Amino acid sequence: MFRSGHRRQMGASIFLNLALVSFFLTSCGDLKKVTATNEQPGSRPSPAGGGDEVAALGLTSAQCADASLINSITVSRSGSILINDPQVIADTRAVGTGPWSFGFLMREIFELAAAPGTAPTALAKEDSAIRGMLDQFTSSTAVNTFVAAPRSTTRSTILSAWGTTKGTDGKSYLSFEKAPFKLVAITNRLDIVKKGQAAVNAGEGRFIFAFTGNGGTAMFILEYDLPIGAASAQGATLATWVNGWQNLKNHLKDTNASRAGVQPSEALGALQFPSTQSKANYLAALQALTDKFASRKAQNNGTATQAAISQVRTNEFLQGPWELRELARVRQGATVALKLTTVKNNPNTTFRSGQNGFSNWINANVTCPTGATNVAACSFNTADGLLPATFAGASGTTALLAASSINDSGSWFVGKTDLKHRFVALNTCSGCHQTETNTSFVQINQSGNPAQFLKDDVVRRALNLKNLVCQVATSTSDLNLTEVAGERLGTSNMVH
Repeated sequence: MFRSGHRRQMGASIFLNLALVSFFLTSCGDLKKVTATNEQPGSRPSPAGGGDEVAALGLTSAQCADASLINSITVSRSGSILINDPQVIADTRAVGTGPWSFGFLMREIFELAAAPGTAPTALAKEDSAIRGMLDQFTSSTAVNTFVAAPRSTTRSTILSAWGTTKGTDGKSYLSFEKAPFKLVAITNRLDIVKKGQAAVNAGEGRFIFAFTGNGGTAMFILEYDLPIGAASAQGATLATWVNGWQNLKNHLKDTNASRAGVQPSEALGALQFPSTQSKANYLAALQALTDKFASRKAQNNGTATQAAISQVRTNEFLQGPWELRELARVRQGATVALKLTTVKNNPNTTFRSGQNGFSNWINANVTCPTGATNVAACSFNTADGLLPATFAGASGTTALLAASSINDSGSWFVGKTDLKHRFVALNTCSGCHQTETNTSFVQINQSGNPAQFLKDDVVRRALNLKNLVCQVATSTSDLNLTEVAGERLGTSNMVH
């Protein structure tokens, strides 16, 4: 039996395999499978690595499997992968209208005036965008035939903490610049690059914001594609992103040069700079990267140039039960809105225990090799390696993915302990936050501190980045990330 719990950190809703499941790395053009060693849901993953990082990665390509080459690559976990140091998240860029502030980033997503001032027309448009976004908590619009329960307390709690700006007409308007959210982390998710879409993106970059008002815990996570090829309005390639994130370490103080490939500044949240100028250079280099996906001039979608936002996730306990939602950008003429969409990989609660034909679908569409004892060996037989929005049941096509993910301590698949059901339970948003990850409450808290499960996964992500650095250096062009057997290069969109 797999139980859900009030543990889920916002933004966690797609494919939580993490270090528990297989992930894929492209080695100089050849796709190689790497399997983690953790055996049981409920135990904390053992970080890959140690003395022989090449063996941990399981690489076989001639160039990138060379121990001296891989181990000579230095990756900063705290400076390039999970960036939560106060010197970054409390920088002036993260407040007011700075390029990492909630206000700036939301205005870029909604394509609103960057500096509305006190003009009533601009202020009214922004006020309408904010209210429209928050109304998603109380609207009863069906999503995939399901309706998320109204959360009026959540909406009113956030609204009561939201600041206003007075226009020249004497009226007060809600302002993104005065939103009750603070930056707690910036993360690089090159490890979830979407195979089969090599000309579209190289994974994701994320901004994680925490609610600063009273009344409970709430998070907003802005999750962006890292656009490449024709999708990048700025001409970014996979090498742009890999080398850009990796080279941030060049501005840091190497605190343990004797341990090649791990330092500098290994400890999360503890960046060290050799000089004031080095710190300034680091912040400028990081902003240059984030501008390439967060700017409204970042992505070409074929008809418009826009911020490369993939999805916005909310994770809140401002009223019970703890709930996660997912919002997608929608263009309505000249107006951009964020609208409720399905929570990826999370079935509606009516499918608990595998009823309504869901168990039959699982048995037919989840593959676990003969003799496997580890959920890491299993995978969905779907085009993108995720649960579909609908599935073919005994009575025809049936809607599957939920309009919201409720962590109400309910159970998935009572009495079903076979590997396929364990795999699906682990991957559901509401089923992977109790014994499966051994995480207390959230993966990143309101102070920006990560849970142990996330700290462990950052080790894996660092090894992944080292391999990508090697591959880019030994390849003459962007890597061919063609879809293979419905699998994904990385492991998870779910944990930050």
